Amino acid sequence: MKIVQTDEIPLKRGLEHRGGTFHGRIMVEGEPGALDNFQLSFGQMGGDFNSPRHRHNFEQIRYQLEGIWEHVNGRPMVYPKPRYPQPIFMDPANYEWVPVEGAPGVAEKLLGVFTERRSEAGLVKLDAGGSYAARGKGVYVVTRGAGTVGGEPLRALTTVYLGPGETARFTARAETELLHFGLPNLASLRAAAPAEAAE
Repeated sequence: MKIVQTDEIPLKRGLEHRGGTFHGRIMVEGEPGALDNFQLSFGQMGGDFNSPRHRHNFEQIRYQLEGIWEHVNGRPMVYPKPRYPQPIFMDPANYEWVPVEGAPGVAEKLLGVFTERRSEAGLVKLDAGGSYAARGKGVYVVTRGAGTVGGEPLRALTTVYLGPGETARFTARAETELLHFGLPNLASLRAAAPAEAAE
């Protein structure tokens, strides 16, 4: 388990070649070189920052905490050709909170489960005094609230990574909301052997 207080990580400028301003923090990362490596980062964009059409050889989920991109940039958002026929925009406000069985004062919104490897996105809400037992493999980010997790303070942007089989207990002192990313199950995959250098 890793617990990170994101507000203690300094913002660093990056992506200068895209214009405008971009500052980011790497909140938590997986093991470099591992097949199931991942990264969760927090970014702030301003000015005429531009992300040109591009693609990746990995899955990517973005969650907007605040701001309306098209309004700020004065132009429509354009995405690269995705794995799905079109970008998927989810408005969590239009999902119902569903009580978590066996956890009084705790509810969840499952936003979606994607691909055959089951990448997942959702929200968990704890009433003041509520307690939630989270299970890995995944990342939890506090979007609002206060309490404790793993004996450490819980506040906005506290980030918790749980590896396979790990657990953490979130206890809320005030109403608390967690953003949850369930990481994909890559157990049956093997890394490709490095290509031999041509002689």
